[in-house]
Amino acid sequence: MIPERLQRPMPKPPRVHWGFILALQIMTLGLFQMVWLLVLSNWSRRVNGMSRAFWWSLINICMLPALFLFAVIETLVGVPANSPVMAAALLIFRLGILVTALGSLFILRSELESSPISIPLGGVATFFLGVIYFQYHLYDYDVETKTVPEGSLGLAG
Repeated sequence: MIPERLQRPMPKPPRVHWGFILALQIMTLGLFQMVWLLVLSNWSRRVNGMSRAFWWSLINICMLPALFLFAVIETLVGVPANSPVMAAALLIFRLGILVTALGSLFILRSELESSPISIPLGGVATFFLGVIYFQYHLYDYDVETKTVPEGSLGLAG
């Protein structure tokens, strides 16, 4: 007799209301989205065993100290911010942050849509709402049945 394949239990997603995430994003001027994207990607990594979104979001967060370094260089060295070299370097890093943020959002979206999580998500809402949209669906996500309750607005206390 062949034994049944053992399955480890799926960890529960972070249970934070999406409104709280939105408030923190507003208060931190969008920086909290980068942190929460890493938290959701880490949960996806624990569920799936590996996650490309985790590494993308980790790279995204690691680019922030580089922007801080540019500010320090500008202050210590005296390079003006409107110089062509500094403006080009800032533009490259800002585009890098944008690309890694969007890349990790859409990679995480595909990981949330795939098995074993299987949450249907839209691309337009992912682009405009990002982690708020993901948290909206994960707030009421039932790990046992792997479904979001029908008609749920994510407002349950």
